[in-house]
This record gives sequence, C-alpha cells and structure tokens, in this order.
Amino acid sequence: MPVLRMLSWWWYLTSQIVIGSWHVAVAAWRPRPMAASAIVEYPMRATTDFEIAMFASAITITPGTLVLGVCAGDDVEGPSVFVHSLFDSDRNSILEGLADLEWHLLHALRRHGMPKGE
Repeated sequence: MPVLRMLSWWWYLTSQIVIGSWHVAVAAWRPRPMAASAIVEYPMRATTDFEIAMFASAITITPGTLVLGVCAGDDVEGPSVFVHSLFDSDRNSILEGLADLEWHLLHALRRHGMPKGE
C-alpha cells in the first residue's frame, strides 16, 4: 500500500536525521579532532527529476552529509550525485548508506514499490 510505504519513508528519513544530529552534536563537544571525511560519486537508480531532487534533498537534510553536485548522465550512464560525508571516510560504507536511503525513497515513490535487490 503506497500510504504505508510513504510512512515508512518518513520514519526512515526522520531516524537518519536524528542519528546524524547526534553524531554532529557529539563531534561538536568532543575535544579531539573529527574523523576523516570523504567525497564519493554515487550512480543513482533514480530517473525522474522529482526522484533525483527528493534524493538530493534527503541527503542534504541529513546532518553530516551534503550534496556537492548532480551529474545528469547520458544514454550510456545514468545520473549520479557527488556527496560529501563528514564523519565517514570508508567509501564503501558511504555508498551502502546512500543505496539504502535511495531504496527507501524509491520504494515509497514508485507506484509498485521497488524490490530490495534492485
């Protein structure tokens, strides 16, 4: 049911915002320097302008992450997004987190959802 998928998306996004806020607050009060950051390119499965805008907005609204740019793609390669992660220097971990965020969004937005493995 689309309403339940949308509620699940809002719950997931809210939890990511709370977790990111906690990491930023802890880092602000910690006397030691913050962990190393990283910039990654993430090839998106989102295809429409609305999906891409929602995905980029969800990344940027989550504390500790920021969209630096979006590449529209072409006939060979799809669109991709460049993301700065403040607290994670492991590129694979960042890409996995972005894939999970994107899956939750696309599962909520698309009419028939999205299989987990896609």
